[in-house]
Amino acid sequence: MSPVDIYGAAKDLGPQTIGDVYGQIVTWAQSGELTFEVEKVPLSDIETVWQRTVLRGKRLVVVP
Repeated sequence: MSPVDIYGAAKDLGPQTIGDVYGQIVTWAQSGELTFEVEKVPLSDIETVWQRTVLRGKRLVVVP
C-alpha cells in the first residue's frame, strides 16, 4: 500500500469537526472503502501531463 497525502480546505470548520472528518477518512482508508484510480506518469513527461484538463477521476502519480 502506498502512502497518501490528504490536502484540503476546512473553511468554517472547527478543530473538533476537522479531527472527526480526518478520523473518518483514516477509517475508510484502513478498511479499503477509500479508493481511487491513479495514473503513473514519468517525471520526464510532467510538463505535458500537468497541462491536461481531463483526468476522468484519476489522480496523477509522478514516478522517476
